Amino acid sequence: MTPGTGPGSIEEVSDLLRTIAHPTRLRILRHLIEGDACVTELSTTLDVPMPYVSHQLRLLRNAHLVRRYRGSGRMYYGLTGIPAVALVLEVLRFCP
Repeated sequence: MTPGTGPGSIEEVSDLLRTIAHPTRLRILRHLIEGDACVTELSTTLDVPMPYVSHQLRLLRNAHLVRRYRGSGRMYYGLTGIPAVALVLEVLRFCP
């Protein structure tokens, strides 16, 4: 493995920050601080179409910031426990 390309590399951190740095994804993360939610709830709360929310959630899942699970016949999404989530939550404390 070449220096700077492994887990926690500058490139990986940069990709993570790029994923986070999107208004809708930040709004989703901020909503999930309050508790887990399904796509329908997020779509209604954020006033954006469900397919768009699903796409944003997929990007957040790929970045390991959000997990999904089935409950009551629906897919729910919640924050993961990785250290990057703690950083995001700290930043979101300062957002209105």
